[in-house]
Amino acid sequence: MSKSKLLTNSKELAELSSLLFHDLHSPIRGIQYYSSFLIEDYSEVLDESGVKYLQTLKVLGKRFERYLESLYEYFELGEAEIGNRKINLKKIIDEIVKRKKSDSKVIKLTYETEKLEVKCDFLHLKNILEILIDNSICFNNNDQIEIQISYKVINEKKHQFSIRDNGIGIEEKHWDEVFFLSRRLHSKSDFGGGSGFGLSIAKKIVDRYNGQIWINKSKEDVGTHIIFELSEKI
Repeated sequence: MSKSKLLTNSKELAELSSLLFHDLHSPIRGIQYYSSFLIEDYSEVLDESGVKYLQTLKVLGKRFERYLESLYEYFELGEAEIGNRKINLKKIIDEIVKRKKSDSKVIKLTYETEKLEVKCDFLHLKNILEILIDNSICFNNNDQIEIQISYKVINEKKHQFSIRDNGIGIEEKHWDEVFFLSRRLHSKSDFGGGSGFGLSIAKKIVDRYNGQIWINKSKEDVGTHIIFELSEKI
């Protein structure tokens, strides 16, 4: 298939995802809202099963909304322009972790690098880091979550980032497939029930920079260690 044909197909897919997102988003929100109204206003006249059915409908609506938003984000990535400005790596990561903090768990961040300023597209780098850090927090059963961040310049045109955690880890046989579109290794009800698009979105961003992303063998087989590289051609 020619490059022009691929670009046309990509554009058509992006337009279709936009159409589906806007046409489906409103009714899905409506289902959630009306489910909430029925639970709040009619819970006294409904039996236990009726309330449970409405609560399930509300949860399923929210799950479908997350799935729809992730699908839309995935296809939109191919259309967005790439920016290029200096970013303080520590500042952006601290802001991400601050939003993810909960009362039940302690998050310990360690920076294994002296250079914390990188020139890149702010939103793209933020999206990748947010996906990886969110996974480190979500897929972790420890009371203290440990996340190690490192960054280094491979050469004048290539930059490498590393995120290592003490979470549940990923079996080696799944190291490649986790980056496939909507590939889920756990039940939708486990670990917060995400959309399953996270790592595939991260990979699509990395691909736009002619970079690569992979899972590295963790020390002592504990947790997950993900490395990604971006080209400075941006």
